Amino acid sequence: MNIIKDTSLGRVTVHLTDLPNGQQDDQWHQLLAGSTRVSRGSIRLAARFKHEVILPYEEYRQLKELLLSDNLTSIETLAEVCKDHHAELASTLVHIFCRYDRVIPLLAKCLAKAVEAEDVTTLFRASTLPTMLMDQFMKLTAISYLHSILKAPIEQIMQSQDVCELNPSNLPKGADLMQHSERLQTHLSSILSAIYNSADKCPTAMRLVFNHLQEEVVKKWPTDDSVRTRAVNGFLFLRFICPALLKPQIFNLVTVTPSVNAERTLKLVAKGMQNLANLVEFKAKEPS
Repeated sequence: MNIIKDTSLGRVTVHLTDLPNGQQDDQWHQLLAGSTRVSRGSIRLAARFKHEVILPYEEYRQLKELLLSDNLTSIETLAEVCKDHHAELASTLVHIFCRYDRVIPLLAKCLAKAVEAEDVTTLFRASTLPTMLMDQFMKLTAISYLHSILKAPIEQIMQSQDVCELNPSNLPKGADLMQHSERLQTHLSSILSAIYNSADKCPTAMRLVFNHLQEEVVKKWPTDDSVRTRAVNGFLFLRFICPALLKPQIFNLVTVTPSVNAERTLKLVAKGMQNLANLVEFKAKEPS
């Protein structure tokens, strides 16, 4: 029996002093063999170095109590102070409130207040602190759920060599558009079936938040029969499932970058999902 052991190919040294504090550094570095200066190629590293002063826990007690209080004043103040860093603030707040089992009340209050300022035609399309809180909450609590519904269909698309292109200008003359459309609809149906059959796998916490959201939008627009569906779709599909289809590597759904053909198919499937989430009928044509 052959036992394969890890083999050292080379070494890269990155000095922390060379990394910008708080910013992502994405560069190619020379891979050097051992202690020699012989190059073994290059490796791309994306790193983020963050230097922070962390005080003893007791120093944060009052801040914690202020953040976890029943009103949103402290959260709104932080949002104003950190208006250029809402994504980082949202991630930090979600982790804190999850730690103390208060994340659902936080999201319920933030979404209720956000609904007051929303327009029914552009429901939760903007990147605000409430929408970013939901984004971070879904990533934290529902990644396993996302993998359960998308991993197998995405792997099937990546392994398939079938072309699903619908734009005639991107195809050779005589290409069978009907066949491409049928292939695309097969992939779309596979993912939709996985979603429809996954109700018991959807995290309870996420369903509770969506229930609060539906109650708030129905309260504001009681005569709009579709608003409760569009409100949930805006988060579950447009801000979670579709981004995962477009960039599956970011959500750890794949370990290799999709081929050009697979990437195009995933984009077409995501556009079809976006149409369905917006309650627009799917049509077998793609203008761009």
